[in-house]
Amino acid sequence: MSYKFFFGEALRGLRRNLSITIAMIITSSIALVMLGVGLLIANMAENSKEQWVDRTEISIFIEPKVAVKDKDCSKKGCGDLREALLESDSVKSVRYRNQQQSLDVGRLTARADTAEIFEQADAKAMPGTLLVKLKGENTDPAPIEAIVAKFPKVAQPAVHGKDGRPSVYISDSRQLINRLFSFLDLTRNAAYGLAAFLGVGALLLIANMVQMAAFTRRKTTQVMRLVGASRFTVAAPFTLEVMISSLIGAVLAIAGLFAVHAWMLSPLLKNVWEGRSIAEITTTDVWLVSPILVIVALVASALASIVTLPLYVRR
Repeated sequence: MSYKFFFGEALRGLRRNLSITIAMIITSSIALVMLGVGLLIANMAENSKEQWVDRTEISIFIEPKVAVKDKDCSKKGCGDLREALLESDSVKSVRYRNQQQSLDVGRLTARADTAEIFEQADAKAMPGTLLVKLKGENTDPAPIEAIVAKFPKVAQPAVHGKDGRPSVYISDSRQLINRLFSFLDLTRNAAYGLAAFLGVGALLLIANMVQMAAFTRRKTTQVMRLVGASRFTVAAPFTLEVMISSLIGAVLAIAGLFAVHAWMLSPLLKNVWEGRSIAEITTTDVWLVSPILVIVALVASALASIVTLPLYVRR
């Protein structure tokens, strides 16, 4: 039999079971949209982690009495500490922020309850700051603390120093980053969970669709079996029927994903993206996710049809 026969039978089956077909298309498209949103959020979170890991720095405060005599941290003491840090295998780069720059940063980032203190502060009372960037995703300050401990007259002890030894202050931004990524992970998991729930509904509709198609075409399949038609010939129209429905659902899901990106994600996250707080989701990302949705739709529907078909179409 020709492929024209298979597709003709599949299309006739879709028209016969139009209500179930529409229900399956809607359910599968929503499930695929949620899957797509989950994939986009997962990709955004991964890209954001790479951005923030590259930005995260360890701050080492230099004693004001040392910093006031060494504007660029190149002399004995501060310069020695800087060289020791650069020689560490875990350190990617080290940059220095002098007292005036530290005061300017403090004024820009101060909370409302500390802003007045920075406004009245003298630059000479501020510590200098060595900003250390670690290699890769390493955020363990222990090796840095060991180096700093060798320069007790240079590095300013943190408020919670260990046994009076200088300790390293990790920027609070890391805690904010962790909370942000926890929220993104929760949102991603929620999208995956809803996609799985709706996916189960779509699979049940596929089973119902196959059952209805087998019932309405029972005489045709009986004749085909009597004349010696193969199992593939009998099953192909049913499988094509659900695959066509799923393909339509996937196309609608892709259109829905572009709509979500344009009308929901972009307006809500525009300012955050422009500030580079998290990585941007672009239309290119949506295009890259689209083939995955089509493949998932076709494979899942084909497998569901193959599994359920023997229950209703027996030889």
